[in-house]
Amino acid sequence: MFRHLFISIIFGALIGASTALYGYGLEKIQEFHQTTTLMYPLFLIVVFVFIYLIKRQTLYFPTQVSEVISSSELEQRHWSPFSYIWNIFGSWFSHLAGASLGREGTVLVLASSLAQIGKLNWNYYKSIVISAAFAGVVGQPFIALIIIIEMFSTSAQQKVFSFVMAWVGFLVMQSLGIHPLFSMIQVDLSAGFTDKFLVAFLIGLFLGFMANAFKYGYGYLSVFFKKNKMASVMVVLLLSWIFIQPEMKSLQSLSLDSFSEIQNGKANMQFVLLKSIFTLLFVSLGFIGGDFVPSIAIGSGFGVLVANYFQVNYTFGLAMGLMAFFTGLTRLKWTSLGLLFLLAGFKVMLWGYLCLSITRQMSGLQSLYKKDIS
Repeated sequence: MFRHLFISIIFGALIGASTALYGYGLEKIQEFHQTTTLMYPLFLIVVFVFIYLIKRQTLYFPTQVSEVISSSELEQRHWSPFSYIWNIFGSWFSHLAGASLGREGTVLVLASSLAQIGKLNWNYYKSIVISAAFAGVVGQPFIALIIIIEMFSTSAQQKVFSFVMAWVGFLVMQSLGIHPLFSMIQVDLSAGFTDKFLVAFLIGLFLGFMANAFKYGYGYLSVFFKKNKMASVMVVLLLSWIFIQPEMKSLQSLSLDSFSEIQNGKANMQFVLLKSIFTLLFVSLGFIGGDFVPSIAIGSGFGVLVANYFQVNYTFGLAMGLMAFFTGLTRLKWTSLGLLFLLAGFKVMLWGYLCLSITRQMSGLQSLYKKDIS
């Protein structure tokens, strides 16, 4: 008991420090993007070749959340001992070149690599480490309890240790100046019942179908690009040419100005569709990163669009769409609902439950995180 508690505290601090280091690198990359010309997307092909050669010339190491979750203790022991280094630099380079990716996937993989370095019992600590790392990167420690229940079959002690690890990691991140990804949302619910119902229903329906299409595309394209390297190179070169266009900067991974505009009620369908396509391509091509932040931008952007169209206050559409696309991609409805509650309060829970339930129902049975989330 006390041994596991001690390990949870130590690894919580390590995960917090690791997430802070990774986030610090991303902040510097963001500053670089804001002060330089748009020629850096030309390095996408260099990053693609670098990741390809590393994977080809070294022992296996995971780069996706699903690979970490599906790994057994025996498989984890045989990951490359440099998994942490390859992932953090591979993700930094991917973001530096402008690849449309998120960050949560890399944080979870980095935390798992730390568990490998520390030789933790992976069968016991996998659920603890993954749930604590996810809660840390979204800046909401209480989410660790929800995601460990929703994704894993665990004991009461494992749930407690996950909560402890998440809180320690969060406090370390706060002490190092890393702020949560999202701020509180003040939602205006003054619209009529019918209008709110229609907005929540349509957001859930469209984003559910959209998430289903995204997962189908990822399943097909990831296999296609692995088998057809020449086609992969041609697509990367095409993406490089597209991303050096000035009007494409808002679609790059660390262009936070776009999300700020969405939070202020400004969104367009072109951004929603192109962000989805580019994120799908970069993830399928094997660039190292996550899909959480892009999914938040896509979902909230579409939510604002629907709300504006029906003349409902945009904050209601923002809240409904915020976690909807992520719910469709991962099928983690209760985790998403918990995050929505922590960000927007109890008053949106009924509408959030309706929207996320529809999204989950329409998004198909697959999950980008785990195969057997029912």
